[in-house]
Formats: sequence, structure tokens, C-alpha cells
Amino acid sequence: MLKPTERKTIRGVVGVQPTFMPGGALPGPDGEAVIPAINGLLASRFAPAFATQDWHPERHTYFASAHSPHAPFATIEMPYGTQTLWPDHTPLIPAAYETV
Repeated sequence: MLKPTERKTIRGVVGVQPTFMPGGALPGPDGEAVIPAINGLLASRFAPAFATQDWHPERHTYFASAHSPHAPFATIEMPYGTQTLWPDHTPLIPAAYETV
């Protein structure tokens, strides 16, 4: 067990999944370019590591489909402030959990 004064390094991979790769619902430019670097970091001598994936239930409040007639990337006011409306992505179904 670590003492309060000890430090430990952990690597984290957040939101790297098919949705944000070419062909996904919200592709980032050259999204797949990060994969070799991430694989290299995770294979290094530094441990432990963790990864997260994004998922949403149908008609999520951030989805434009839940706010007809608004289109994806429109903005609306929510109780907490301005919200960008996203296209439906990463549905809560088993296929969405496949790793890259």
C-alpha cells in the first residue's frame, strides 16, 4: 500500500474508440493516428493503466435527435448553460464497446 507521501504513475486513455475514428459517427481528423502512440505507452514499463469509453442511452439530452427540430451542432440553452447538440453516437449496445 502506498504511503500518503509516495507517488505512483498511472497512464490513462480517455475516449479513444471507433466513434471518433474515420468512419465513426464523430470522426476526428486523423483520429487513428493516436493508436500507435497509445499502444506504445501502454506497452512501456510504466503501469498501471486504465481506459475509458464514451456511451449514451437513446435520446440522450445532448443529442440533437432529442430536441427536434434542431440539427447536430446547433446550440440550445439548458439549465446549466449553452449546450452543443451532437449527432447520435456511441449507443449503449454491446457493439459500441469493441476496442480499437
